[in-house]
Amino acid sequence: MLRSLVGSEMCIRDRITATFSTDEPTILVAEEIPYTFQTFCYPDQVEVQEWSSSMTIKPSELEDELVPAPEPTLDLDPDSRTDKALLLQAAADYLSFSCETTQIEMKPTAMFQKRCHKFEIKNESQIRLPFALGWQDSCGQAMSGGSFSVSPASGEISVGGIAQIEVLFEPFEVEQTEMYLVSNIPNLKQGVEQLRIAVAGNSTRPWCYFELEPSDYITADRREPGPGTVEP
Repeated sequence: MLRSLVGSEMCIRDRITATFSTDEPTILVAEEIPYTFQTFCYPDQVEVQEWSSSMTIKPSELEDELVPAPEPTLDLDPDSRTDKALLLQAAADYLSFSCETTQIEMKPTAMFQKRCHKFEIKNESQIRLPFALGWQDSCGQAMSGGSFSVSPASGEISVGGIAQIEVLFEPFEVEQTEMYLVSNIPNLKQGVEQLRIAVAGNSTRPWCYFELEPSDYITADRREPGPGTVEP
């Protein structure tokens, strides 16, 4: 509610909240909500005060129940009346998605190396789709991803949008691993199941592995010229 006081420098503003609630999928585009704008002033000897229809008061100190606050006495300016309309856009829908990937099998990967697989999740609903991804064993029990990781592990997909998901396999020991990447998406449309992708990978031990600390020996040109050295 917006109030302007005629002949006064004081202006009182209040926030208007629109609530949208429905039991069925609903799409509203430019739905009109009529309202009236009119200036007013307080009569003489009436105290200027803030008021809105959402305010409540206690009728007395002996009563705990709150009642709507009475509207103060006002003088409306009839020439200022203007009828307008707010345009409301809202959407309510069950969530649904599509994903072509049902299985990921990584190629044999040497220890301390990385291998990446990418796939897409598309939002098929008319509202934003929140999602979270995690790992489960073959019995459906939550577990750590171990050598597997997923990015992003959670987020939102815009209407008709696509999320690019990356599964990374980074083994530090020789292993043969299989688990399931599963989704947690609320309010799914009837008949749509949570994402469940079988992910497998195995690692191999290299013949030799060197773990060297970073050095600026070459970039800082700390080499001494000698036989066979080619100057840059």
